[in-house]
Amino acid sequence: TAIAALGPEAGAPIWLGAVILAIAFLKMRLILTRYLGLANAPFWRRGFDVTLGLFTLLLLALYAAPALT
Repeated sequence: TAIAALGPEAGAPIWLGAVILAIAFLKMRLILTRYLGLANAPFWRRGFDVTLGLFTLLLLALYAAPALT
């Protein structure tokens, strides 16, 4: 939370935000696969993986945008 509150414009490295988002993505994938039973539905699991992966990349771009301008 502190890293997200500071953001890259306050000196937090962009790679650290990327690592946190990657961990969040893996957590989302684990929850969907195991607890919602998508391990038995590979078509739907791939769909969720692609959608959440794109959403995670969008969040990373929004996080890094202030530092890149």
